[in-house]
Amino acid sequence: MLAVAFLEAVSAGDDRAVELAASLAEHTLEESGARLALSVLDGGPLSITRAIRLAEHVLKGFAGADAKGIASGGAS
Repeated sequence: MLAVAFLEAVSAGDDRAVELAASLAEHTLEESGARLALSVLDGGPLSITRAIRLAEHVLKGFAGADAKGIASGGAS
């Protein structure tokens, strides 16, 4: 996992920590949908298409949470 590799590099004083930090940030932006949300806010002719993709991304996240019992308040 990227987060673990980053923390291990920091702990060891490894120079790769800087590169891993950037990779971790990029990965987090992609996975969270933040980059897609920003592209919707930028506007333009494809903003509705991007918003549809964003809505799908959000709903998939809720579906995954519900499947684990998180969204419905059940035990995981």
